Amino acid sequence: MNIKKMVESVKGFFNKSADEKAKETHFVQRKSKMSGSIFLQTLVFGFLDNARSSLNDLVEFCHTHFEVDISAQGLNERINNYNLKFLGEMFRLALTIFRQAIKLPLKILTQFTAVNITDSTGISLPESLSEEFPGSGGAASSAALKIQLVMDFLTGSFKKVTLTDGITPDQKYKGHIDVAEKNSLNIFDLGYFAISYLKALADKGAYFLCRLLTTTNLYYEDGSKVNLLSLLRSERRDRFELVLCIGQKIMLSCRVCFFRAPEEVANRRRQKAREEARKKGRNVSKNSLELMDWTILLTNVPSCMLLLDQVALLYSVRWQIELIFKLWKSHMKLYIISGYRKERILVELYAKLIGLVLFQFLTMPLWSKDINLSPTKAFKRFVKKIRVMAIAIGSLRKLKKVVDQIHSAILRFAKREKRKSRLTTCQQLFLEADYYA
Repeated sequence: MNIKKMVESVKGFFNKSADEKAKETHFVQRKSKMSGSIFLQTLVFGFLDNARSSLNDLVEFCHTHFEVDISAQGLNERINNYNLKFLGEMFRLALTIFRQAIKLPLKILTQFTAVNITDSTGISLPESLSEEFPGSGGAASSAALKIQLVMDFLTGSFKKVTLTDGITPDQKYKGHIDVAEKNSLNIFDLGYFAISYLKALADKGAYFLCRLLTTTNLYYEDGSKVNLLSLLRSERRDRFELVLCIGQKIMLSCRVCFFRAPEEVANRRRQKAREEARKKGRNVSKNSLELMDWTILLTNVPSCMLLLDQVALLYSVRWQIELIFKLWKSHMKLYIISGYRKERILVELYAKLIGLVLFQFLTMPLWSKDINLSPTKAFKRFVKKIRVMAIAIGSLRKLKKVVDQIHSAILRFAKREKRKSRLTTCQQLFLEADYYA
């Protein structure tokens, strides 16, 4: 998508689409200066300008940039069920409209239609919302919200974002299965592991890459059960792979890739496992502790498409979504939510998420020009231009000029510091380097 089309999409979203959705959701029922578009722009740009904005800050932002006067109390009164529905609809529309087609120039990945990474992050909420959004309780918050994210690493697009309560386990989430298309690669961690999900992906003609839950039984193609621990005890190689089956009834054939972990990594795993077990009043079995000497990955990608070392390298891409979550919380302050009403909290959350989707949409094409850009530095350059963007949002010519300025600043000032010790994951993918060299 070129800059002109990107700018047209942004202008249409914050103006025409916002006003139409405001009427459809009955947020705006009569003509008013505080239209759907002004309200949306105030919240989204206001929180991008200052992630800790209070109602008074938002009111001042609205007056300064859109010349609309409203009191903090008046703004608070407009945050109701109608407004919540409006912001929710605009967020879903943003996920649809703000998607890039430009892909990272990584040859190893172009054989897939998409590289979908799935993970979640949690946010603590006021205790007053414990019934609607129950948390874990105990040392954790009694009220919490979990954000499930499916991101296409190739384009940087957010394919699905789902808000759930804080206690629903990741294993019950199926959003990543719903959006998986044929020939896409789908990467997720142990929290999402389920044999039924792997089969669903394979039935779609999609590929998966995940860690093996070591309590899962493996079978040889003749149906005999694999004694995993005995197999690994007798193994002298540091990395190897076998074609095995999972699921005694379905016998799904997979490549099982074994990588011996460095001693310090294995020890950290054992220490973490013991600590988590102690908190739950349990013990970790000796077999489980011994298996932590190995990283075991499961995939149905043929070896002609990905070599053994490339499988490990691609699984490390999963950490890119952790960088996204870090940016969300550290710089957009997603964990800081004002108020105690459900509507107030979710409206602020939706507004901040729309701003983050906008940032991703406008800046991801730059990564096709320079994969060594820092998302954190790019975000800082982006928010510096938010006030100018808010003023220019009604003019295609002015808005394009602002986007051009953002792109120039990012390409010039948002590069990562040079690392002497090791390459980033993207650099290794670009150079097709050996991850374990």
